[in-house]
Amino acid sequence: IRALLEIETTNHATCKEISDRAAAKLADVKVQAAELGRINKVLADLIALCPADDTPIHACPILDYLYPEENK
Repeated sequence: IRALLEIETTNHATCKEISDRAAAKLADVKVQAAELGRINKVLADLIALCPADDTPIHACPILDYLYPEENK
């Protein structure tokens, strides 16, 4: 949004330039949203694996996923 506002302050900006920048920003937001969706799924799956009890940390399934080589 800031980049769009900065264009507005120049006298040489066109509607096409603003539209192109808005479209590029929308594409970036869609990529970020997809990545957040993947992170959301992984975290939800890990939480579902966790017994959330007094299991010792060395047996934590979340840490096993994050550090697979260290927990073998």
